[in-house]
Amino acid sequence: FGSHLGALRHHGVIPFEEKDVDLAVFSTNTSKIKRAIRATLSTQPHLNLTFSESYFGFQIPATKDLQTYIDVWMFKNDA
Repeated sequence: FGSHLGALRHHGVIPFEEKDVDLAVFSTNTSKIKRAIRATLSTQPHLNLTFSESYFGFQIPATKDLQTYIDVWMFKNDA
């Protein structure tokens, strides 16, 4: 969403350093997505990654080892 936000708000790339990754998940099954995030994070225990719920879905904060935070946006799948 940063690319779209930059295009709309700044008429190009966002002019400041934004270190995040936005993932779109077309599901509103929060318990299923939570399990998937936990399972994925458990494959990298040395990174000590955590996640929390947010108004848009879930957020995995940056750490000293992984300097990019990850936003998991949940959308209703109308298809």
